[in-house]
Amino acid sequence: RLNLMYQIGTEGGHISSPTIRPNIFMAPGERYDVLVDFSGIPEGSYLYLRNTKPISPLLPDVMQFRIVSGSVPDYNPPNSLVDYSSVWPTHPTVDRSFLLHPTNH
Repeated sequence: RLNLMYQIGTEGGHISSPTIRPNIFMAPGERYDVLVDFSGIPEGSYLYLRNTKPISPLLPDVMQFRIVSGSVPDYNPPNSLVDYSSVWPTHPTVDRSFLLHPTNH
């Protein structure tokens, strides 16, 4: 097994740093953002994104990747992606309370 996938995000947005993932288990409707590193794959190779738990056993292959000349740029993912420290302050200055009431519209 090769470490080809770097997870960079989820349904909630980008994560703080890339995570190498040999595989990803997904439930129906889930979303993951990944970068795929094809740099170690020889030209002429075919790779498949495969569903290991297909509803129909006749459709396990989701996508085919064909490695051709010039299709693989040199790339190394950064060590960090998003700095969330400014988004989530450690000492909030104001506390607010909200009261919600249902309406019949």
